[in-house]
Amino acid sequence: MNENLIKLNINAKILSVIVAVFLIGPPLTYVLIFILHSGARAFWSDFVSLDTMYFMTVLLLLYATHEILHVVGGMFAGAKISSFKFGIDIDTLSLECYCRDKMSLRGLKLFTLLPFLVLTPLLAVMGYNSDSHLWWLMLALSTSGCAYDLTLFVGLIGIPDHIRVFTDLEAVNGDVYVKVAS
Repeated sequence: MNENLIKLNINAKILSVIVAVFLIGPPLTYVLIFILHSGARAFWSDFVSLDTMYFMTVLLLLYATHEILHVVGGMFAGAKISSFKFGIDIDTLSLECYCRDKMSLRGLKLFTLLPFLVLTPLLAVMGYNSDSHLWWLMLALSTSGCAYDLTLFVGLIGIPDHIRVFTDLEAVNGDVYVKVAS
């Protein structure tokens, strides 16, 4: 194996399963709790009463904020603003934030976790203080959107924080690797 790669503490298949559970689990849990609490008819009437444009606007702003928080985390980790690019992952058809600069593993952990650490409490407070179910739904969607980030963070646990790496990951024979910066 290439000495410029460090094996993460997670298998690619396990990573995929965990991400799938996170993507499906929180929104499904939200729907089930709402239906058990208020009934299916109340859920449907509340859901269709949401202004679709308002919902889509909030969702797009949430998504953009998530990606911008990755940039902020990377900048705190020492990456240059010019090293960030946004692209589309063809496999999942989702927008992603790429950083072509190297950073410490501790910085990569911050880059990975910052959206979850900021958005989760913020959306929970907004949901608690609002009569609308919109913010609870946004919390569920935000949490599911952090599935890959959280799983990557788990894979980074146990690797020395001082090592400088690039944010790109490589999968080889079912194992996940991060490239060491020279």
